[in-house]
Amino acid sequence: MDPAGYDPAAFHLNEGHAAFVVLQRIRDLIEQSASFDAARDEIRQTTIFTTHTPVPAGHDAFPFSLVESHLATVEGFGPWLDALRPRLLDLAGYEGAFNMTVLAMHLAGRVNGVSRRHGEVSRRMWRSLWPGLPEEEIPIRAITN
Repeated sequence: MDPAGYDPAAFHLNEGHAAFVVLQRIRDLIEQSASFDAARDEIRQTTIFTTHTPVPAGHDAFPFSLVESHLATVEGFGPWLDALRPRLLDLAGYEGAFNMTVLAMHLAGRVNGVSRRHGEVSRRMWRSLWPGLPEEEIPIRAITN
């Protein structure tokens, strides 16, 4: 249950800038005695991610050191971050940076673009995240507006 008293069944992240939500949710589950793997799996089952930006430059990416220094200022994140740094970097690392969209896509059970065409463009743009999969099987779908 969140601090406002709600117990949502699913979380919808609308663009990558919301991706820190999944880190907080993982942290909360770990603090409730879940392993990292169990927490990650729970997050994937309850997270939906929509991307609206069909160009690489529109996705937030930051130097790892900047993200680490920011998270270290959040109460209780420092020791947690130290223990899980390699796993988090694996989830968010893309082209040498901490990429918020990549983090969201790796931790969402469902990923979609905002139109059929956008789904196609996004599968092409992010295909390196799923090496070996044919482009049409990359798990980025589309919704029809």
